[in-house]
Amino acid sequence: VDICDRHTVNEIRDKRLEEISCPLPEVENKIKGIIKDNAPIKMDLEMAASDGNVHYVHFSAVPLPLKGEGGALAIITDISDQVNARRRIEDMAARAEQEKQRVRTILDSLPVGVMVADQTGKVIERNVMVDPILGGKLMRPPLAIEQVNLKAWWSDNGLVVRNEDWPLIQAVKRGKTTVGSALDIIRLDGSRGTILNSASPLRDDRGKIIGGVSVLQDITRQRMLEHACWRSWHSSTPGLLPEWQSSCSS
Repeated sequence: VDICDRHTVNEIRDKRLEEISCPLPEVENKIKGIIKDNAPIKMDLEMAASDGNVHYVHFSAVPLPLKGEGGALAIITDISDQVNARRRIEDMAARAEQEKQRVRTILDSLPVGVMVADQTGKVIERNVMVDPILGGKLMRPPLAIEQVNLKAWWSDNGLVVRNEDWPLIQAVKRGKTTVGSALDIIRLDGSRGTILNSASPLRDDRGKIIGGVSVLQDITRQRMLEHACWRSWHSSTPGLLPEWQSSCSS
């Protein structure tokens, strides 16, 4: 009754299809085709109701002999809620993908390397600057820190950076925020460099750590210029900067 845009069952009972004037005119031809060809059929159809709203129905029918004549059993199910829900989900997925692409564009536009890790510490996302800073193309995410196979030392004391000491791991495992730690590294291509590494944890609305983000900045050139400046200054003023000389040597 609702699908045929009527109010009571009596309005459609014992009526011929053409008398009902159902807003699905193709249904009449489909049912006649089923009776004629003696073959079942099913399909989804779109219809416009008198109130201007669009409804979606699933139409299925099978041939059924009635009083020695050809007939059909037709089932018309309103699937508007399912179709509209699916379209909303598809629309949300499309918007989410657009947002993901927008974030990716922003990350790849940054002049620093950015790595995002999940709650286990595995890198699940990185921007295009990470590979050149580390001197080689890393494996595709998810990627554990130990899989990077990067050798590093703390610039201030020369101690080796263990896997568990990387700022990104400290952010994920302990909730620690690190700002501008200087690391001397041997890149994946064998060259040496110095980076500034910052990291902070990512938390959900309840404060639970769900991951971490790390920023890498290559300061190799700046560090080389600083050392050259120190050496030049010390050579022109011997004995004035013994501590700097020691630092440069290390």
